[in-house]
Amino acid sequence: FDIVDTTKTIIKEYESLAKEKKISLDLDYSKLEKRNIYSDLNIVKDSIKNIIDVALSMTESGYVAIRIQNPTEENCLRYGFEGHKPNSFVKIIVRDTGVGIPQEDMKYLCEPYAQLDKGKKNFTRALQLGTATIVIKRANGIIDIRSEVMKGTKYTIILPIEKR
Repeated sequence: FDIVDTTKTIIKEYESLAKEKKISLDLDYSKLEKRNIYSDLNIVKDSIKNIIDVALSMTESGYVAIRIQNPTEENCLRYGFEGHKPNSFVKIIVRDTGVGIPQEDMKYLCEPYAQLDKGKKNFTRALQLGTATIVIKRANGIIDIRSEVMKGTKYTIILPIEKR
């Protein structure tokens, strides 16, 4: 399936929410070499939806930007894909200018039953990100989440272009 067209379709579903919140929702795929990937469409689509949903829910102003490109050789090494060519993977980055996630909550971010936010459960966010993490791993990919309080969050998905 075409990752760019799929992402455009997902973005259309969130345009009214972004407009309502006065948040810019942008897509950049200008550096992507191959648009077609051979993976489970539903897994990828649901994972991207879950991440965009979380990013929009945590952002009150600014933007949610989505960039699709091939990872660098450094990315491949960092995430354990050494020996593979960077153009045999696709990297999807979702970056928001939201409130960010406190460092102490990061280790429990993808565990829906963990106590987060000073004793309150943030079940929905953890369930969405936990589901995305599990299914992307089953597709032989990774999700990396980095966040800074009051500076936003960056979600990186790296998937093989062809099934491995």
